Amino acid sequence: MVPAILKKAFGLLPQEYVCVALEDMQDHPSVFMTAKGSAAWIDVTKSHMVLGYKPLLIGIWTGETDSELADALQVCLSFTGGAFKAGKDWRGFNTAANCIARLELTRLNHELKLPGLAIFSGDFGEHSFLPAHQEWANRLADRVRSKPNSDANLAGNLYEQVRIAYCIPRTISVITVKDNDLLNFFPTDLHGAVGSDHYLSSLRIGGMACGQVENVDRIVISRVDVDSFRQTYALGKNHMKSLQPADNFKVAQLSSQSGIPVYPNATDYLELEREGQMDAGIHRMFSYKVVGRGQVRKSKALAHIHRYYAQWRINHDRSAEYFYH
Repeated sequence: MVPAILKKAFGLLPQEYVCVALEDMQDHPSVFMTAKGSAAWIDVTKSHMVLGYKPLLIGIWTGETDSELADALQVCLSFTGGAFKAGKDWRGFNTAANCIARLELTRLNHELKLPGLAIFSGDFGEHSFLPAHQEWANRLADRVRSKPNSDANLAGNLYEQVRIAYCIPRTISVITVKDNDLLNFFPTDLHGAVGSDHYLSSLRIGGMACGQVENVDRIVISRVDVDSFRQTYALGKNHMKSLQPADNFKVAQLSSQSGIPVYPNATDYLELEREGQMDAGIHRMFSYKVVGRGQVRKSKALAHIHRYYAQWRINHDRSAEYFYH
């Protein structure tokens, strides 16, 4: 057993991902995209999303922008503590001089046919979240921590790329699948809006949840109350569970369009109609049209960040309430 004082000194937080209230993390890093051979940059803080972790998959919606970066094949994301300050050359990119992390990405050819959407795969990342002694302690803890054999396990620079991607709080939402009188709820953080009318969600190929989504035309995805973090995390086992009778689930309300049950701890929800799909690595990405939306309650939404960034915040006196499940 490691004494609490040593855990604090060496930055050994008890969880890989730390739950937070999304609204309490407005001081998270900004994200700027640049491309090789160009001095241009655009702010993609609100328009990028994580869609996979093996490989790291990042979706970026550039909308109607006429920026030369909209069609770039290789890009860099700079994660900064403020406005973009040019002047740092990194692996051939003009990146922010004031960033705490960078990701190099390559554009994928995709079949999702959403205007302004680009999907990138991670190539390399570097960060300065932890001082050397804390990074050493965390790497040692990772080596001795037992992990089940899985093709989802991460190692090497891929692990660093994922840590970087999760310095932005990623919303943990719950998907509802309803197939006739059978139902499932399961959480996801691999998703995001494409403008106001479309949405992307990604699931692991081979999981029962992925197959369940493929068998229906519509789903509901709900943001959830941060106070439900334990119950929501516990739903992770439902990714590998079959659909159950609807009577087995507590329901808050039904969606406005198709009457799909909404997760009882929801703050708000979207009803989505599937349009397309594509595979990359161990992930299957689904594109949707937004066909309905609703409000359930006003409360703070559940999100999470990687423990490296959580420790960076502690080291830099950035206050936040962390929830450990």
